[in-house]
Amino acid sequence: DVFNLPFHMARDQIEESLRTKMVSIK
Repeated sequence: DVFNLPFHMARDQIEESLRTKMVSIK
């Protein structure tokens, strides 16, 4: 699963960026 690890890391970054966007909107 060499391809799986970077995918999860990228997903975490996307979720984190989405959370920061939601916080900035409120």
